[in-house]
Amino acid sequence: MSPKFHSAPLKQLASQLHWMCHEEPLQISQATVFLPSRRAKRQFIEELQNFFPDKMFILPQVSTLRDWANQNDHFSSLMPPPVSFFERELHFIHLLKPYVREEAQAGHFAESLAALHDEFICAEVPLKKIKNLTPEVFAAHWQESLKYFDVIKDQWPYFLRKIGRSDPCVHFVQKLNAQIEAWEQNPPQTPVIAAGLELDIPVVQRFIETIEQFPKGKVYREKFWDSSEEKTVIDLLSCKTQPFQAEKQEEVLQAEKLTQKLYLGEFSSLEEEARVIAILMRERLEEPDKKIALVTPLRALAQRVVLELARWNLNVDDSYGKSLSDIPLGIFLRLSLNCVLKGFESIPFLSLLKHPYMSQTYKMHTGKLETQYLRGKLFASNLSYLLKEIPKGTELYHFLIALQEWAAPLSHLLSQKTVILKDLIALHLQFIEILLQKPLENYRGYKELNEQLKGLDGALNNLKVKGADYPFILEKLLNQITLRPLYGVHPRLYIWGPLEAQLQAVDCIIVGGMNEKNWPGPYHQSAWLNESMRNTLGLQTRATWYALKKRLWMNLLKAPEIILTRALREEGQLESASRWWFELAAKLKAKGQYEKHQLNPVYQQWAKSLDYPAEQKILSRPAPCPPLEARPRTLSVTQIETWIRDPYSIYAREVLKLKPLAPLEPGLGSALFGVMIHQVLEAFFKQGYEVQDQQACEILYDLGKKTFGESLNHPVVSSFWWTRFNRLITWFLEVERALVPAKRFVEVRGEIFLEGPQGLFKLKATADRIDLNSDGTACIIDYKTGKLPTRKEIEQGLTPQLLLEAAILQEGGFQGIAPHTSIAMRYMHLSGGQPAGMLLDISEDHLIEKSLESLQNMIVQYDNPKKPYLSCPNLEITPTFTPYHHLSRIQEWQRF
Repeated sequence: MSPKFHSAPLKQLASQLHWMCHEEPLQISQATVFLPSRRAKRQFIEELQNFFPDKMFILPQVSTLRDWANQNDHFSSLMPPPVSFFERELHFIHLLKPYVREEAQAGHFAESLAALHDEFICAEVPLKKIKNLTPEVFAAHWQESLKYFDVIKDQWPYFLRKIGRSDPCVHFVQKLNAQIEAWEQNPPQTPVIAAGLELDIPVVQRFIETIEQFPKGKVYREKFWDSSEEKTVIDLLSCKTQPFQAEKQEEVLQAEKLTQKLYLGEFSSLEEEARVIAILMRERLEEPDKKIALVTPLRALAQRVVLELARWNLNVDDSYGKSLSDIPLGIFLRLSLNCVLKGFESIPFLSLLKHPYMSQTYKMHTGKLETQYLRGKLFASNLSYLLKEIPKGTELYHFLIALQEWAAPLSHLLSQKTVILKDLIALHLQFIEILLQKPLENYRGYKELNEQLKGLDGALNNLKVKGADYPFILEKLLNQITLRPLYGVHPRLYIWGPLEAQLQAVDCIIVGGMNEKNWPGPYHQSAWLNESMRNTLGLQTRATWYALKKRLWMNLLKAPEIILTRALREEGQLESASRWWFELAAKLKAKGQYEKHQLNPVYQQWAKSLDYPAEQKILSRPAPCPPLEARPRTLSVTQIETWIRDPYSIYAREVLKLKPLAPLEPGLGSALFGVMIHQVLEAFFKQGYEVQDQQACEILYDLGKKTFGESLNHPVVSSFWWTRFNRLITWFLEVERALVPAKRFVEVRGEIFLEGPQGLFKLKATADRIDLNSDGTACIIDYKTGKLPTRKEIEQGLTPQLLLEAAILQEGGFQGIAPHTSIAMRYMHLSGGQPAGMLLDISEDHLIEKSLESLQNMIVQYDNPKKPYLSCPNLEITPTFTPYHHLSRIQEWQRF
């Protein structure tokens, strides 16, 4: 038989109400019950139904105080109807805009001022006391703050009177005061029960005291525990700590033995904590009818536990639910708005097209847009750009024209300085319905959104906002709506927040995330009043806030089995244990019981073994051997270096034909800078300009501006890369003017054929520049904006590009250039840094022959069908980056 503390508070309340009305059962329908949450309300009704298994009865009025205060009754008809909290925040933003430097600040100020306003109202402290809090001669900044206080003290009440409405918090207090006054004049003769209400609010405290005076009034004040018979964790925390004496260990253990099961578990990470909690919950389900709950304010932990339980197909009842902002419909609303605001730039546009609601409808357009028009563009491609690039008359062009027409009305309103909010929301919903090509009623979340909008109908009709503020307003609106699973949740598993857990009863409660940042959590210091000011005004202080949090926490420690868990690290950051964890550990250690209450380490072992493979397979280095007919017979001189360092990359690109997708918005890095420099110098020489020309610097400057184009509007390009370019062209002209070649060839292509066991092998190249001198010699120049190869790498044949280009020139393989035997090779480093450039000359002719011979040997080796294309055969010369590293899984096998 379970001990007394296992009695469920809500079950006892239901039993109390049933007993109070046993002589007149119809009185149950006339009873009124006030509970702290809607979850407690649902549970109380279930418990009450258990007392009438075979009979029908009329339910009493069961409600939370907030819901009851918003009901339409006699008192409500005597008061102006309240605005919603969301509506109030929108009005606050509008009232605060004249006082803030930036309009974005109005949203943050509105939220904090609304919270401060509610504190004053609930504490029944007149707002006018703020003005005299500090003498005028002190704190000029404080006098500045008073302007904002005037908004909630004077302007807000005046605005409410003007529109005939009331503040929701003021309405709550007035409604309770009116009910108290009515009850004092005419006490009800029917049962009135209150449990778990907020005792820190004066009007609620008076409300409860009034109920206690009724003939059939009952107030739950957390006295269901019988400490004379049970030794509980709460008793342990309430008693004074006595030093532990080893010689009296047995006597102490018997006298202080807890009648609850208590376990404490510490884990290395949040992931391990979540996994162990899931195992604990799953294990306890084996006991029939046993109910288990996790209580934590840490959403990251709750979400991880939900995912871990899913491995056993357990769908847990999570009281947090999901915000409409985080479900597909809410995400689609935000994506569509972002798309219109940014003119259908590449990333927002593609995100919208790939959303599940649109991916199938517009599948034929998405792939083509992405691969042909959106990827690889230096700057975001918007709808105007796409309409210029895509041929007219095509289906894709007509789709974009239609999209532009659909979005035009919404785009117009978003650009307005003043617009009625209802019109903006209506156009937004109309736009997404056109995109979806289905009624919005078919999508989960729309019903709740529509109900929320109906409740705000009056506000939306009258409220005018700036179009640019709509994203902030939409985010706030979506976050107001929470959706929970309609079916399929496990009847004995729960995840609750600290408030939802009040008055609930389960057989095992797991209090997770027992770190200081969660229990009690950070105290949010008011941005407007310091602790001394709050104490003077009679508002909640840090001490009273911590006392309230501890009371909520201790109310959880009433189950037959309690498990407290914490992670040493959360999201990779070392965290301190909760002050209450330290307090409980100190009490247990003082009584010599700390080790006894440690969670069995076997759960950690089980957690580690869940995803640990039964057999660990050590990956070997990839060594694909494609058939000879699939092996490449043509490679460029730049690919030869890749072939030497990482043959697997050649296999992936040339055999499997895998080519990496260009990024949606390429980064403004050194590689892109190098491409632009090559384009500028190519244009300079191909257009017939001479470095000896006095205007050469200005010509290069103009070519640079033309090549960089719109990228110069980007701050990274204008301040960094353009500065380097200007420094570079000055150095380049100084070096080039010292050279007087007879002829220059720019971006010239060449090729030669080499004999192999399986036939001819084609080696191709595109030389940046070849200079032919009047003495019959030639110079091959390769521009480098990145890192130069070292002489050691060149001599070892690891960077054979320039050497192989020289070999092609020796054979007369370049178009329009006769064979040359005397060849100089030069790397021209064009960084634009300090120094702006550098020259690296290679004059060793034997290296040309050596590199060609090495290539010939490789051709022979890879013409053998048993020769594999190994991934990075020599890890010491592995390329710094290759787009195929992840395919070869190099990070896995290189460790062994």
